Amino acid sequence: MFVFNSKALCTRLRYHERHAHHQVHDVKLAKVGDFKEFGAGHMLYFYFLKYCAIIFAILAICPGAVQITMNAAGGFLSSFADFDTLTLGNFGLQSSNVNAANLNITLPSSNAGADAEIMILKLFLADAENPSVKMDTIHFDKRSSIITMTALDLAMTVVFFGFCIFLIWNTKRLTKLADEHTVTIADYAVRVQFVPKDVTKEELKAYFEEWGPVVQVDLARRCSELVTLVEDRQKILHALDLAIAKLQREAEKVPMVKEDFEMSVLDYKYDLSLVNEAIKAIQLGQQGEDVVEAYITFVDDTSRNRCIEAQPKSWAKRMLMDKSLRFRQMHALLITRCEAGLGLHRQLGMNRIEGRSAC
Repeated sequence: MFVFNSKALCTRLRYHERHAHHQVHDVKLAKVGDFKEFGAGHMLYFYFLKYCAIIFAILAICPGAVQITMNAAGGFLSSFADFDTLTLGNFGLQSSNVNAANLNITLPSSNAGADAEIMILKLFLADAENPSVKMDTIHFDKRSSIITMTALDLAMTVVFFGFCIFLIWNTKRLTKLADEHTVTIADYAVRVQFVPKDVTKEELKAYFEEWGPVVQVDLARRCSELVTLVEDRQKILHALDLAIAKLQREAEKVPMVKEDFEMSVLDYKYDLSLVNEAIKAIQLGQQGEDVVEAYITFVDDTSRNRCIEAQPKSWAKRMLMDKSLRFRQMHALLITRCEAGLGLHRQLGMNRIEGRSAC
């Protein structure tokens, strides 16, 4: 039985707010358009699922449900399997409601081949001149029912073709709409280097709003040591799993296991606790220190261009900047465009690799 735990839910939400870069969407209330923050591809995928569900639901009702009703109401369906006599059946015979297996003339099993196909053709041609019968249950005219279901099949084929054309057009429209209303790092961001280690987002936002509205400020901290510790933790966890597996296998064989197996598990657990403490200490110490870069996202391309054009064109001019133009009146920031198509997380990954190679 599921028990609602509000404390656990609050804990998960706090963890999400600290570590995730997207919002929490309720399953029942979320709109497909909100998924554009995960990327245009995710949004288009869910739109595709939505539209496919709609079109197949329509096709299930018309002609699906209509044809099932028509076929179930007629007496021309066989209740036992006979592949030779039921391949075509007598559905097209407007003058008979008897099923093909009982009729036993449409495709005899002893004469399968070209002669049988000719016989079937002659049968259907001759039957076209016979009067149409009424269907057993719903008493519809069989000829009209056949024409109606054929027309429905043709109409739904045209509808499905139109749906495919609509899907192609709507995909382009949704992609354009998502691009116009979604601000991304690659679109309107600048990269800021040589920032003070104790800089805050509020300071940078106030400084860069001189050139236009700022919608996002991201700080990149020195994380090479943290990444190394996380990788070490993964190795220890893997080794711990192997040690526990060995201990369990040994315990299944003999009642008293060797002390070496138990000590190996305890050693890995102790190493894991040390690494976790080191990671926690670094994370706590990074709250206001060791900022190495920043990424500023403007609301539009005009603001970003205005910011880039206002920067010195050379290292010498940057060093000779007036104090009134410097950040905190003392820091000459190096401001450049973010490379096209290169997001913040990928840039941070490159910086991490550069930091390791420098060490």
